[in-house]
Amino acid sequence: MIQVVDAPAVVAALIERSPAGGWCLARIAEAPVVAPHLMPFEAASIIRQTTIRGALSAVPKPAPPRRTLMIWRSRSLRIP
Repeated sequence: MIQVVDAPAVVAALIERSPAGGWCLARIAEAPVVAPHLMPFEAASIIRQTTIRGALSAVPKPAPPRRTLMIWRSRSLRIP
C-alpha cells in the first residue's frame, strides 16, 4: 500500500527523538511513500519556525543512527 506523507510527519521522523518521531519513521520505512509537491518547502518552514521559537537548536545534534540514514537513502520519495 502506498502511503502519502505530509510535512509534519517527515519533520517528526527526521528530527524528533521521541516516540512520535520513531513512530513516523517506522511508518515511512514500511511502505512506498509519496508526498505533495510542496512538502519539502512545508517541512523547511516547520523547521525554520521551530528554530526561531527556540524549540530546536540551530546547532546540529549528533547524527541520527546509521539505520535511519540507510532507510532514508533507500527510500525513493516520489513527489508527483
